[in-house]
Amino acid sequence: MRWPRHDRGDSRRQEETAVTFETWLSGLQALGRPPGGQSAWDDVLADVVIIVELNAAQITAAERGDPEAFSTVTADLGKTQVELVRATEAAGVAECADVHR
Repeated sequence: MRWPRHDRGDSRRQEETAVTFETWLSGLQALGRPPGGQSAWDDVLADVVIIVELNAAQITAAERGDPEAFSTVTADLGKTQVELVRATEAAGVAECADVHR
C-alpha cells in the first residue's frame, strides 16, 4: 500500500519539528552533566536522541510515501515520549518534556 507523498508544506513542517528537537538536544547537551542524578539525566538525553532519530525516520517515510514505516515510527515516537516523561520526572526536570507534549 502506498499513499501520496506529502506536499512541500507538510515536509517543511516536519523538517521544522526536526530542527526544533535537534536544537533542544544541543541545548540539553550544552548544560553538561549535573553534579547529582547523572544516570537520570543520561536517560533524558538518550530519549531525546531517540526522538531526534525517529523524527528523521518519520520525514524519510513521509517523503518516500511509505505509510507502514510512517505508522511504525509514529508509534515509536509515542512510546519514547512516555519514556521521556518518566525520565524527566526521575531527573527532577519534568518541565523539560513539555516541548514534546
